[in-house]
Amino acid sequence: MEWGISPLTMPPKAIINLHSAGGENSERALAPQPTAISLLTGALTADTYKEILAVSGAGVITICAACTKDTTSRTLGLKIVIDGVTVFDAVTNAITTVYHGIIAIGGGDTEATSIYLEPEPIPFYESLSVSVKSSVEETDKSYLIYAYRTV
Repeated sequence: MEWGISPLTMPPKAIINLHSAGGENSERALAPQPTAISLLTGALTADTYKEILAVSGAGVITICAACTKDTTSRTLGLKIVIDGVTVFDAVTNAITTVYHGIIAIGGGDTEATSIYLEPEPIPFYESLSVSVKSSVEETDKSYLIYAYRTV
């Protein structure tokens, strides 16, 4: 390891959490998030990832999750590619509850009815790409929730 480089400042090779193996979804609602952007995903083709966020250069992503906007039964997939390496790629089980979804980055502070995502800094040096997919064809029925900063 070079001087000045530590595991905390290196981009991850994998993000491992409760949702990273797939088959899980949030137990409580994820939206609205006061410290993040909630962006509608637009038109999604069933079971096909669509890039929603693309950043060139260096920065830190602190929150990344995806959630539903309605009660239509669907699975949601979330994929994060940092500096050309897929570090998170997982799909939820079927979701039928509004604002429930998948969390990749951001620890949760659970209240009675919702989860507020706490920033968790994950660095990137060359690029960041975040993609979402749904098991059904839909338009603006899910959100990507994210916060990042560039340097």
